[in-house]
Amino acid sequence: PEVDMPKPARERRLMVLGDGIGFGRGVQAHEALGQVAVDELGGQRVGLKAVNGSIPGYSTLQLLNLMELRGWTLEPDVIVVLDNPTDRTVADYVDEEVIPLARLSGGGVRLLEQTALFRVLDYQLGVLHGRHHLRLLEVLAGTTPGNSARSVRLDANARARAVRALIQRAQDHGAGVIFMLTPVPGDLVDAVPSDVVLGRQVLRDASEWSGAKVVEGGEVFAKTGRPEEELWQDGVHPTAFGHRILGRALARSLTHWIRGGTPGGQSRGGALPQYVEPVLESE
Repeated sequence: PEVDMPKPARERRLMVLGDGIGFGRGVQAHEALGQVAVDELGGQRVGLKAVNGSIPGYSTLQLLNLMELRGWTLEPDVIVVLDNPTDRTVADYVDEEVIPLARLSGGGVRLLEQTALFRVLDYQLGVLHGRHHLRLLEVLAGTTPGNSARSVRLDANARARAVRALIQRAQDHGAGVIFMLTPVPGDLVDAVPSDVVLGRQVLRDASEWSGAKVVEGGEVFAKTGRPEEELWQDGVHPTAFGHRILGRALARSLTHWIRGGTPGGQSRGGALPQYVEPVLESE
């Protein structure tokens, strides 16, 4: 169903941001974890609506841009940021080299953004003829190597920058943030790959910095005692049962919020650490 605009009075919206996992690839829309969480919390009966902002194949940087271009107009009250496996994939490009930010930072820029002339010039110079777009065209045309080092689309530090920007923009819009660490088969046998461990640490650090809660999806799956084939369709995307238990865990973390409290906790603030990427075993 279309999301009502403007948001009806007394409606609260829970928006999930992720890739194919958050989207619910391979399951029905009502089985995706965000909808499960909303149903567990009372759904329409308590004025709660699920908004699926996840897009298969999108990195966290792309999701940040999606929110800037249209997501915030949906007025989410809480955004659920998933640990995004797409960030750790290798493509023909590195995201920060070919994808410009849809919104620049700084108070002066925010004032300029209110003018139509600035927005037109920013699009023409910053996007169509900007260095990111020009590099993307060269990569797609094969005239320049896009990712000869075979780096991941968003390394840990790039992910940290995107996540921090998401948190700051959520705060600007009065929305709460909660993180969900998506499970991997290694969680069942205590053998989580090093790149997944690092990606999770980025979100844990961001949660401490912002006061956001973290849902430990790996622990949730491990505690079920179920075999891998009951939890994942393909080792990445959860089954309907997997979505159901993740959605229920998400709902439990939001019980205080649905009763009128805040979705987060105490923020420590300060600077985020610099991360060192693990060396891939194949190297």
